[in-house]
Amino acid sequence: MTTKMLITYGSWADSTWEVAAKMAETLKANLNIDIDVLPAKTVKDISTYQAVVIGSSIRAGMFHPSIGKFIKRHRKVLSNIPSAFFISCLTMKEDNEANRNTTAAYMNKLYSKVPEFKPIELGLFGGAVNYEKLPFLFRKMFEKSEEMAEGDFRDWNEINRWIVETSNKLLLQTS
Repeated sequence: MTTKMLITYGSWADSTWEVAAKMAETLKANLNIDIDVLPAKTVKDISTYQAVVIGSSIRAGMFHPSIGKFIKRHRKVLSNIPSAFFISCLTMKEDNEANRNTTAAYMNKLYSKVPEFKPIELGLFGGAVNYEKLPFLFRKMFEKSEEMAEGDFRDWNEINRWIVETSNKLLLQTS
């Protein structure tokens, strides 16, 4: 039987989708597993998967709304299969201890709402901002902020390293 893994995501402007797609590409090149990459809002059933990786971008300190709904909707199954979580956001454009602590703290709200959700790994990655993909209001806010500079701050080598290492841990728990 082939192991099935789901990589699901919530993304406002496709940069987190790009991370999820790259993760799947990396895993397909390195492992013999079946991987689906789907937006969290479209996933109806996860019972056929042996492992799940969930990712979200952060905007104004909040996860994409589809992520909280996904975790609440699938909380029972998620409590019985290995899962991992990743965040892609501008806070992590510089990887240092303060930014890692700030970004990891976003998970506290999620854990308080769904305490049975316990991912075995948490990946924290820089995000990307393309002003053309943002809604008008956010674009105007971002354009005025030095902290919200346009650019791609994702470290693809780190993302690839994390997903390979994490998937090995997830798969060990499925056997």
